Amino acid sequence: MSRVNLIPNPAGRVSASRADVVPRCAFAHSGDSAGGNLATAVAMKLRDSHFQPRPKLQVLLYPALQAVDFHTPSYHQGENLIIVVLFAEMLLTSRVAKVHSQCGCGRKHLNMYSNAILFSDSERYGTITNWRNMVQFWLSYARGSLRHLNDVMHSRHVSQDAFSSVSEYLNYTHLPSTFVSDEFSSSEIGSPDGYSSSSAQDLQNIVTDPYFSPLLAKDLSDMPKTFIMTVEHDVLRDEGALYAHRLRRHDVNVTHKHITSGLHGLVSFHWFLDARLAFELVVDFIRSNS
Repeated sequence: MSRVNLIPNPAGRVSASRADVVPRCAFAHSGDSAGGNLATAVAMKLRDSHFQPRPKLQVLLYPALQAVDFHTPSYHQGENLIIVVLFAEMLLTSRVAKVHSQCGCGRKHLNMYSNAILFSDSERYGTITNWRNMVQFWLSYARGSLRHLNDVMHSRHVSQDAFSSVSEYLNYTHLPSTFVSDEFSSSEIGSPDGYSSSSAQDLQNIVTDPYFSPLLAKDLSDMPKTFIMTVEHDVLRDEGALYAHRLRRHDVNVTHKHITSGLHGLVSFHWFLDARLAFELVVDFIRSNS
């Protein structure tokens, strides 16, 4: 990590020069999806290393926070891709025209977005995460390889003892009741019958490392004031909500906003009204805490 001095220029933007850091310089950092994982892991590492300055705020948008349990209610919901496709089509047809009715560019964005996510291969799904491609992302991050894919998809890459040590952090009873559907049933993770010793030997120490899976950290005290956004149609929804719960239990000031009509990557699709509203929530949080 290079030492930088944050210097506002006349235009009001921030530039960086290599110099000694101003010890009490206040800054915020943020990330979405995998970037949310990196942002909060960096905040944790800076805290543990007693490094100064540390971020005053962290903004985490639909963050990926754990790679142990791939059978949460939101992962269960994310298996049904047809519902998500229909929902995306509904958003495209009902929202784009409204947002761009004056500029006349709605059709261009409609085509751009539909080309990005609506195609026949159910195992490839553009920016919208599903069960399988999220596991692929985690494996690529952990080992740069999709070896053990099937074991990880069925959460056979951790032993019963290892899962028991972090199970309290993945307790679904801490989720809002609306997140857990009536048909959802929790599978037994890390059971002796399902446990794969080869997968665990290769992955268990990695996926339970708190810098890799921040939700599983024992100590979340003294973390920055936090904004977490979750979206309904996203396999990562539950871990964001659980992280907000755990941070509050460690006396961290947390603002958690859930977008009930949102898809993973929502803020990136600025032509959606919901995306603009979501972005305004982020801006309001930063301004009110700066």
